[in-house]
Amino acid sequence: DGSMWVFDPRLILESNTVESPLQDGGGAVSLETADKTKCSNVPRTFLNEDNCTLSTQASACNVGISVDATFELNDDNIK
Repeated sequence: DGSMWVFDPRLILESNTVESPLQDGGGAVSLETADKTKCSNVPRTFLNEDNCTLSTQASACNVGISVDATFELNDDNIK
């Protein structure tokens, strides 16, 4: 396909698999590089729902979805 890799000693590859995702979705690296490195997390779908986890880290990326809602917690919706 004509693509090639250029060696750069600053390149650090992070493991980010379905079985072992980055806990912050790459947010720490994105912050460290002034957003030159993009976040790598995605919304939950049927393809990843079995391994999808919620990050509580301050550096966690979001997927651009914001919900402003109030939910009443009760026995039916906590189960």
